[in-house]
Amino acid sequence: MTKHHWKCQQQCCQLEHFYPMLKNTKELWVQTGSIGSLKDNRRFIPVHDIVSSIDPVVTGILPVVHALSRCDSTSSFFGIGKKSVFNLLRLKPSRFSNLVALTQDDVDSAVVAAREFVAALYDSKYKFKKCHNDLNLLRHQLAINKDKSLIKLPPCESVFKQHVLRAIWQSKVWVSANLANPNNGSPCAFGWKTAQHDKLEPSVSADIADDTDEIS
Repeated sequence: MTKHHWKCQQQCCQLEHFYPMLKNTKELWVQTGSIGSLKDNRRFIPVHDIVSSIDPVVTGILPVVHALSRCDSTSSFFGIGKKSVFNLLRLKPSRFSNLVALTQDDVDSAVVAAREFVAALYDSKYKFKKCHNDLNLLRHQLAINKDKSLIKLPPCESVFKQHVLRAIWQSKVWVSANLANPNNGSPCAFGWKTAQHDKLEPSVSADIADDTDEIS
């Protein structure tokens, strides 16, 4: 530690996003791992080195991508892990710079940006690029041309939009973590509903069949 530069050690997530905001912090380390019965697996990761090696566009939208591709409050896309997500993002980050819309107030723009990203996850070679503006069409094309099972198809539009709403709310919570009194709105306006004992659970759109409906 010097007079004008600090070396910090933290246990936190989304540090790659927030590190550029820490103007007087020269180094930032994050502790990971735990002590096992036979070995101490703890180690420190230099966040400052990681940030310097990543495109600034990526660090700016990293919380959004994390929320879209699964976190503690959002679900994952079957068979698509974090490594696949990051590889796509790192390949052409400028193509997905509009994902920052998920931290803003224009929901329609956020859905469009998220759709482009998710479509690319399922069709990374853009063989069905004309269908990337409608996940229902992309599902159909992948099903008939790739013979993919249902669990490996992208979500339908109605389910996807609810997922994006939840990702929007979670992204806003993260990017406003440095504010004293952030106004992120109610989660019930972003894909959640209040269940028993005031617990929150994901809401579904009206065009999904109720599990109590009988099949005739």
